[in-house]
Amino acid sequence: SGGVRVYTIVFSSNAPNPANFDGTEGALATDGNSEIWIYKLPAVADVDLTLGAELPLQDLSIGTFQQATNTPASRVPRAGTTTLTPFFADDNRDASISDDGNVLAFISTRNLVIGVGNADGNPELFFFNVLTGSFTQATRTQDTTAGIGLVFQASPSLSSDGTVVSFISSANLASNNTDGNAEIYVANFSGGAVSNIRHGTRT
Repeated sequence: SGGVRVYTIVFSSNAPNPANFDGTEGALATDGNSEIWIYKLPAVADVDLTLGAELPLQDLSIGTFQQATNTPASRVPRAGTTTLTPFFADDNRDASISDDGNVLAFISTRNLVIGVGNADGNPELFFFNVLTGSFTQATRTQDTTAGIGLVFQASPSLSSDGTVVSFISSANLASNNTDGNAEIYVANFSGGAVSNIRHGTRT
């Protein structure tokens, strides 16, 4: 864009500030769940390497971070002991980003769209519109017993323009997955609404 390349990364972190986390416990003791972050690298000049040019060193510390989710933890963190493994709530995860960096798809157990609702904390598919800062909840499923994890969504992957998503689900989303097997689904995203959820696999 404008003779430069702009690289944008989306990732999960439970650090209060991934740009500069000094390792102190602080807020981690009471929250510390994973959140979705966007990191935009400093613009890189488009160099023709076929002419023998060298890429200049880039100072990555001047890139910008943007926090996409900011949610209370489903469970507080637990330090490790000789008998217990350490734990933090991986509440917002599996993020995917469109090529233009304007659409995210990810999995969350949090109640991000109050009008739709995810009060039971099931892993659901969400979208985030970076330009408007708005969330769209794509699925609304329930476990028979909340928190068991038999009904879930996972691993979304976006098309280059962010209008199509594929993901894994064990729910009966297209009325033909009554055995609860984890299947691949495909859906369309308009920027504010999800439509045409359909099977990619049926096994």
